[in-house]
Amino acid sequence: MKIALLAGVLSLVLPGAISAQAQSITEASTGESQIFTRANDLGLDLWRAQDKFNARDFQGADAILRDAANQTMSAQVQLMAGLASAGVGDLNRARTHLRYALSLQPRYVDAKVVLAIVSKRLGDTKTAIRLRDDIEARATACDSKCSSAASLARGAAALRKMI
Repeated sequence: MKIALLAGVLSLVLPGAISAQAQSITEASTGESQIFTRANDLGLDLWRAQDKFNARDFQGADAILRDAANQTMSAQVQLMAGLASAGVGDLNRARTHLRYALSLQPRYVDAKVVLAIVSKRLGDTKTAIRLRDDIEARATACDSKCSSAASLARGAAALRKMI
């Protein structure tokens, strides 16, 4: 059941989230100082975590992302850590990571979609419905004209089926 939930969610958010975050961190890591070395290590960790997700090795991804989530204030890394936590069955920790992602980036569509799913699984239907309604309202207002149109449409469709 955990794998089925995560497989659907991963197909919605992972390709863009992990690749974009790892790429931006790795591109920024061209200097010699300690902060750039740390950023480069984080970028490599994100690539390794993506490989683990692709192999459906949620325990491996979780082990990598626990450290990564503590090293950076990145909404994307928090989303990935939330996905990994959900993959190993720790939905409460997943919710914590996802809420943190949204505190860093309040309009982050993918984090809202995953938080809605996790909330529903935890029995918090009220929060799940509120998040679904927010995504649907934003998708309607966007009307395929905003930069997040594709994410909003995918998220709204997925949440209509699940909640």
